[in-house]
Amino acid sequence: MGSTPHNPGIILSITEGLRWGFLRSREVAHVTSVIGSRPPSGEPSITAGDGMRGYTTGAIVLASLGVLAACGSSGGSGAGCTLVGAATGVRLEIRPPFAARVAHASMTVCHDGSCRTSEVRLDPSTTTRPGGCAGGTCSASAVRTGGWYGFADVPGLATSPVKVTVELRGTSGDRVLRRTVTVTPKGVFPNGPRCGETGHQASVVVADGELRPGG
Repeated sequence: MGSTPHNPGIILSITEGLRWGFLRSREVAHVTSVIGSRPPSGEPSITAGDGMRGYTTGAIVLASLGVLAACGSSGGSGAGCTLVGAATGVRLEIRPPFAARVAHASMTVCHDGSCRTSEVRLDPSTTTRPGGCAGGTCSASAVRTGGWYGFADVPGLATSPVKVTVELRGTSGDRVLRRTVTVTPKGVFPNGPRCGETGHQASVVVADGELRPGG
């Protein structure tokens, strides 16, 4: 998914700040309202104040820039378009139980007569589990599903059919899957159709040893 700054003292340009904020906030969405996570024994807890601190910082950068843009672009009627953007590329989801065999992933995307291969960073997929409410305060826990997710940046990806080849390897480097599927990227409208698209994305899913287009 590309490198991102981790030093909070670095002053970002608007473009880099948006990119960092969006990519990190997209992952923050997997750990919404996390309080007192209780993962399986032997695994570290995932909390908004722990390993997700860098992601939260990115989300704050994004939110701040979005507010500034909204203040400057609202023409007096309705909500203005913000600077929220969307990365262009292909999302990858690897579902359990097959995901337990996977440690590394690479993706090759071919379109317009050219191919681009990149390593895909895999992050644990999570879901939220309600923790109940007490005294007017509700909590939820981030629970790992046993799957993986990742994203391959593909600059210039168009909204025409592309061939996506996913190769997965285990911890010892042995290949556990290599499959190809054709998908059609779609425009992404984080601010709604009125503000125009800001990127093109497609998705693929690995389940039961097969690769198929994502939803």
